Amino acid sequence: MQNLTPEVFIPPHNTLAPDSIAWFPPSWLLSLIVLLLIGLMIYLWLAIKLYRQHIKQRNHARRELEQLLAREGLLQMANQILKRLAIAYYGEHIKSYTGKQWSEFLSRTLGRRQASFAPVAELLTTSIYREEISYTQAAHKACLHWVDYGIPRFNWLLCRPSKREVHHA
Repeated sequence: MQNLTPEVFIPPHNTLAPDSIAWFPPSWLLSLIVLLLIGLMIYLWLAIKLYRQHIKQRNHARRELEQLLAREGLLQMANQILKRLAIAYYGEHIKSYTGKQWSEFLSRTLGRRQASFAPVAELLTTSIYREEISYTQAAHKACLHWVDYGIPRFNWLLCRPSKREVHHA
């Protein structure tokens, strides 16, 4: 008969016991993946935060234009809202734009979409001098069109507004 006692493995003297093996990092590849995921989460958090800041002024301008239409305001007030928005997105040099220069700037920033905005741009030019021009539904649509397409788009890769080539007069 054979001996029925189980055989026990006895490791050689140079073998590491499991309690002396480090638990982290299990591999350099897993460490790299964890770091990349953490970096991606930080980037997404930052990008979303900057995007919200980017659209905050645009949404505020849209609300102001809606209120202006509801209370039957003047086109001059819409002109001021658009000027504030343009200064916020394009810089302080926009403050000096008046008359024809201002309407050309508004049209240039729209690029190919400027056809529907051209008549209102001319009205905005003269609204400063004639206060009786009321803010109509057509002017509202055109102003919202500029708010949507006139400001630079957000670049998700760089986390800032894209540089749009607008030739300043």
